[in-house]
Amino acid sequence: MMPLASLAILLGACGGVGEHFVVQGEIAASAFEFQPGVIVDPEDAAVYLMNPQGGIDAVDLASGKLLWRTDRASKPLLLHEGRLVAQTEPVPGLHVLRITLLGIRQSTADSRFVDIPLPEDVQASIDDGMESSFKATARMHEGALLLHWQSTHRRMTGPPPGPDQRASDRELTGSVLVEVDTGQIGAIDELPAHPELELPVTVARFQAAQAAPGIVRRVNDVLVVVQRTFQAGKERVGLKRWDAETGDELPEVTLYDGELSFRGVSADDRHLLASRRDASDSSLWEWAIYSLETGQRAAELREDTPAARFFLSGPVLIHETNVTVRRVAEQELVEPAKLRAIDLATGTEIWSRAIRDTKYRGPYPPRSVR
Repeated sequence: MMPLASLAILLGACGGVGEHFVVQGEIAASAFEFQPGVIVDPEDAAVYLMNPQGGIDAVDLASGKLLWRTDRASKPLLLHEGRLVAQTEPVPGLHVLRITLLGIRQSTADSRFVDIPLPEDVQASIDDGMESSFKATARMHEGALLLHWQSTHRRMTGPPPGPDQRASDRELTGSVLVEVDTGQIGAIDELPAHPELELPVTVARFQAAQAAPGIVRRVNDVLVVVQRTFQAGKERVGLKRWDAETGDELPEVTLYDGELSFRGVSADDRHLLASRRDASDSSLWEWAIYSLETGQRAAELREDTPAARFFLSGPVLIHETNVTVRRVAEQELVEPAKLRAIDLATGTEIWSRAIRDTKYRGPYPPRSVR
């Protein structure tokens, strides 16, 4: 357990613009984490992402226009009261996790930062190494900023590792609470659980009666559970729904019955994606996106993958493309992951932006030959 500490926070001009933070299970959290290092703010129609060359880009969701860029931090973690909580690159000579608070309205204004002490053998890196990785997450907890970090080390060898080598593997974690206004840092022994969505009695009873209860999601004034059943190898997907305030049952909705395959729910928990092979072009997939609130089909389009992490921003689909590696003339070319925006009315790409790839991709020790 780390001792309680009160570390200096350098103060700058960071104006607040209301609540914008990610709390799983709570209702009106407008901002959400699309993936680690990518934070979406639907209210301001902006996304904050890691630039492949370093720093953070703020991008307009509709046009892809760069709103601002900063080198004061590299990895967005959380959006809270008009401030972007972000991780910096490792601080030379210091064993700390440095967190900045950037004003999203004035990216050029002086930022605030706080240094979280780390063990001497832990480095707060953003990019993974061959044998090590460091991950930091942030959320609000009882009015304070809760920061959690995890450092992992795995011995990488060509031959299978022996018992002594496995013993050198380790995983360290730590959590602290930061009072945003005062900068006081308090260590905690156990990571608090995410707050659970408070359910009306009727919904709680339904969950308790299910052998395999599904996740209850709140979309505006509706509580919904995705129900999947299989018969003769075919999948049926429907929505069980309730009024979020009264708990009264709403009409159940069947999204599809056998013609599609479930792929996942959007990053903001508002839509569902199903797909199937394109009957006229086997290299493409037909996507069908449904509203979890109403069950109505919200979008149809064709893509070259069966699924992707996604969300809808008005008439625009935002989805991720994966890192691709290909060889050209004995040279390995890596195409970075991207955010891609599609106009749902025309199916055409509006914009795309590369995202920093933090995964280690080689080289590795040669395998032993027996």
